[in-house]
Amino acid sequence: MWHVCVTGVAFQTETLPRDEEPRSGFLIWSNLLPDSEATGDGYSHSMLRMPCGLDTNTNSLGAIARMKHVPPFYVITGGPGSGKTTVLAEVARRGHTCVLEDARAVIQEQVASGSTALPWADAQRFAQLLMERSLATWHAQAAQHPQIPLFFDRGVGDAITYADLIGYTLPAALLERANVYRYRDPVFLAPWWPEIYVTDTERRQSREGAERTEHAVMKTYTDLGYRILKLPLASPAERADFILRHSQ
Repeated sequence: MWHVCVTGVAFQTETLPRDEEPRSGFLIWSNLLPDSEATGDGYSHSMLRMPCGLDTNTNSLGAIARMKHVPPFYVITGGPGSGKTTVLAEVARRGHTCVLEDARAVIQEQVASGSTALPWADAQRFAQLLMERSLATWHAQAAQHPQIPLFFDRGVGDAITYADLIGYTLPAALLERANVYRYRDPVFLAPWWPEIYVTDTERRQSREGAERTEHAVMKTYTDLGYRILKLPLASPAERADFILRHSQ
């Protein structure tokens, strides 16, 4: 069982047989809990420490803008409960590096600290925090690992979509960075799949809301100039094969 900690909140990301330790784990915003603080299963995973602030230094942004090639970063997006995180766990199990969803991390941090920047309490503040976190995630990865293929559970376009859905206009300075902090084509879309949709403590959207999110996120990434490629309604293994085949 993988256990990670996002500012003190432990949660499970994937369950694997005890004799099948993944070759590469998820990159997250804070450190993996020591084995003694998790469940004693003996697993030890190497995780990168990531800064939690957005670097707005002009020289830093200029260096990114001057990149000859977009880093090999790929986004898996879609409505909630469409199997994105499950297929990314399968991609990671095969030795590829994946980046956890920023929205869940922000929610867990807010709940843990007793703050109210949450979708159901202060949606506009949450939207801004999510956009800042999404940009910071991209920036940190590009600065440290510009040549390593990474697979993101949602990206900057998802943060823009959330703000649009609640009718909130993000600050122009943040929106401008969406055209600088780029991913590679295609953007993979996990389509609405009612048979597997469930809610949980962080996912509270209705089925209608989940479908609406899918349509909105498709529009956002299309408007940003990305090509959308839908994942098949298939097993996690088949979906992982599909992603890896089309991200060469």
